[in-house]
Amino acid sequence: MRRTVIFDNASLVNLTHLHHFNIFQTLRSIFDRVHIPSEIKVEYERGLPFEPDRAWLLRELDKRRSFFSYCIQFDSVSLDILKSVEGIDAGEAAAAAQYKVINAHYIISDDLRFTAAIREHDKRVRIYTTLHVIAMLDINQLLADYDEIIRTLHVRHPFTSNVLRTAYKEVIKELGLPVSKTILNKKCSFKHLKIAN
Repeated sequence: MRRTVIFDNASLVNLTHLHHFNIFQTLRSIFDRVHIPSEIKVEYERGLPFEPDRAWLLRELDKRRSFFSYCIQFDSVSLDILKSVEGIDAGEAAAAAQYKVINAHYIISDDLRFTAAIREHDKRVRIYTTLHVIAMLDINQLLADYDEIIRTLHVRHPFTSNVLRTAYKEVIKELGLPVSKTILNKKCSFKHLKIAN
C-alpha cells in the first residue's frame, strides 16, 4: 500500500543531501503523493543560494499534477491553534493542519522540537523521520547504496544507532515484513556502517 505524506522542511533538506542517490525519484515507489505546504516551500527556497541542489525539487513543485505538490488544504481553526503552540513554527503548523484534511499517513519531519510539541498537542498525528523513509526504501529493496546513504545522512544530520534501529523496527512493524535480527543488527550497526561513534 502506497502512502500520502506531508514533508517538513528539515526532512526535505536532509533528502536534498541525498539527491545524487536519486532519493527523490525513488520516493515514487513507496508514496502515492508527497505534499509540501506553501510555507514549507518558502522555507526550503530560502536555502537555494547556498544549496543549488534544491532547484530540482522546486522545479518539480512548479509542474502541474506532479508527484510533488503544494498542499493548500487545511483547517483554518486548527492552523490558528497550532501556530500558538510553542515549538511549532508556521510551516510545521501548516503541515499539521493539513495532515487530517488530506488524510495523510504521516508527516515526515526531523525536527525533534516539533515532534515533541505536536505529540503533546495531538498524539494521533503520526511523525516519521528521514531515517524511517530510508528504512522503508531499503526494506522494499529500492536502495542500491544503503550504507553510503546512511553515512552521508549521518554527516549532515547526526543520529545514534539506537535511533536508526527504532526507525527500522517501526517500519518493519508497520509493513508487516519479516526481517531477521541478524539483518537488523547489520543495517543498524555503526561498526558495520563504518560510522564513528
